[in-house]
Amino acid sequence: MVEKVGPNIHPGNKPFRALILGERGISDLIAEQLKKSGIDSALHPLEFLLPSPYEGGAPANLRDLIEKFKSENEASASLLIHPGVSIWAERPELNTLSQQLGIPVISPNVRTLTLFSDKLNLVSQAEKLRVPTLMVGDEPIHSVREIEELLAESRQSFPFVLKAVRGGGSFRLLVIHSNEDLRTQLPLWLDQLRKNFGDVILFVERYLQSARHLVVPFVRLSDGRTRIFPIVDASLQSRHRKIVEFCPVESVDPPVLESIRKATAMLAESWSYRGVGVMEFLVEGTRYFFIDALPRLDTGFHLWEKVAGTQAVAWQLFAYGLIDQEPRVTPTETWSSGIALRVFAEDSMLQLPHPGRVEELSPEQNIRDDQAELIWVARRGEEVLHSSNGNLAYLWAGGKTRAAALSLIRKMESQMWIAGTLQSNERFLADLLEHPWVREGIFHAGFIDEDFVPAIHPGAEVLRTMASVVEIASQHEVQGSDTPSTRFRWAVADQWVKVDSTLIQLIEEPIFLKPPRSSLVHFGISGVLNNRMSEGSPFLRVLAVPIEENRWQVRLGNWFFHVRRVPILPHRVQGLKNTEKKIVQLHALTSGKVHSVLFRPGSTVSPHEPMVMLESLGMLIPHAVPTDVRIVKWKVSAEQIVHAGQELADLEL
Repeated sequence: MVEKVGPNIHPGNKPFRALILGERGISDLIAEQLKKSGIDSALHPLEFLLPSPYEGGAPANLRDLIEKFKSENEASASLLIHPGVSIWAERPELNTLSQQLGIPVISPNVRTLTLFSDKLNLVSQAEKLRVPTLMVGDEPIHSVREIEELLAESRQSFPFVLKAVRGGGSFRLLVIHSNEDLRTQLPLWLDQLRKNFGDVILFVERYLQSARHLVVPFVRLSDGRTRIFPIVDASLQSRHRKIVEFCPVESVDPPVLESIRKATAMLAESWSYRGVGVMEFLVEGTRYFFIDALPRLDTGFHLWEKVAGTQAVAWQLFAYGLIDQEPRVTPTETWSSGIALRVFAEDSMLQLPHPGRVEELSPEQNIRDDQAELIWVARRGEEVLHSSNGNLAYLWAGGKTRAAALSLIRKMESQMWIAGTLQSNERFLADLLEHPWVREGIFHAGFIDEDFVPAIHPGAEVLRTMASVVEIASQHEVQGSDTPSTRFRWAVADQWVKVDSTLIQLIEEPIFLKPPRSSLVHFGISGVLNNRMSEGSPFLRVLAVPIEENRWQVRLGNWFFHVRRVPILPHRVQGLKNTEKKIVQLHALTSGKVHSVLFRPGSTVSPHEPMVMLESLGMLIPHAVPTDVRIVKWKVSAEQIVHAGQELADLEL
């Protein structure tokens, strides 16, 4: 039960009830910890998308959400808001709004949040305090011309890092390796920044070739004491997004870690910080550099709190005077070393976001035991929206050694199954965890993007099996449909394959699934096969879901591919004269929203030049083809929602 309250909180005889913002999964963990301190919780309702602070009308929408929570609960409870790990936890607007509505927020004050929300000011403040940084110049940049002028003045060579002053997420920074990147990648990135954050204000940092990325969690209390929790190695990142995290840090000299701890405590004191937050550093040899800080719980807080043997939310409550007793810190031998994985909706091999509907998921229940935890964000039967962050699940495992924790989490990951019209990065994670450099702890912040080469294509038998399973599904049609008898060829990804019924040895009768849309004719299929491919298990699960006419999304084991059925046209139609033009279709690479159509019908487009941009999971996806084409007809328009495999345009070769 709450024994003590902070300023402006008057519970009287009512129990506390907190509104938790942010995604499911992490919010569940926060709610669980609040309950242990006597605070009931209301999770952010799933049917209401939390507005981004950078969207027009976002404060009004957030006000509506909080007012609804207030009207439903103020008669029976004293109210609080926990911003979770959402973007609003970093923004001063939430505190201002909560003050107007008379509901306290478990958060630092407005002045602190304002400092942390301006990344250039934050890094500049650290440099003034003589904490090493990588900053090049201390003035904001708004254009390519200003970037070029700064590089010339500072004599900064390639590569270097561009960072957005405001906003968060994996695309807040871009590494520029050459003038070609300035010409091709920079415009797309700037468009992303405008879409997500509303403006483009940048600064430049030096690029370190082989640095470790460390996350330093801490709490600073009202009496001025600062406590540093176990430091996390977050170096295994893909496109600057944390994928695998290790705690505690290994392979970094103890004197460097001690210097980082002292720098963290000094910065927290200088900024009069109060609460739980993190500082982030890059370490190269004996040198360390401050790069960022968050005034909230980081998304990976459950890893470091398990290794520390404590609860991060309890430290928040204690820092803000909501509980009277200092939380315990009692490390256990079974969590001497910990590892965290994040499962995303994406085609990791092609670096494409890939949201969609979840048809199957197992285990359906979260796993919580002494050494391993699995928390699902996704749910069976729900759509992973293109407007979400694409998180599907979090896994944590602990052990007496890192090798023991690594072995356990590899086993957990191999037993997961999530399939439907989406894809996930499970095979990518499996390959990454099996890499000898990862097992030995020999990696750096650019390892995944620069050095790691996952398996991209399976053996031919996997492709043939996928097509053969889909061939069975294609024979089941919606009642009343009338598909003419036609011969077909089968393609899996970019390869033609032959179906082979001898490959399909079903353990039991397959389940045929209704098409996800009324416009589709063929059923999907779900089943379990005898494993003829020697991947360590006697069985292989398979799910094939139709996503477009004659096109299926298939998962077989840990492989995801689109399987296409292509009609074989009569010979007289197949043979084109030299003067005839061939019409082909441009298909959506993923599900999302059409951001922009870049050419009018009748335009001729050069090879590899983007014709249309899709927006999915916060990324802009250019669509192009490797040859000259003329656009005959657009089948979509800007702002339209599309699904993976949908026809976007007719093109003339």
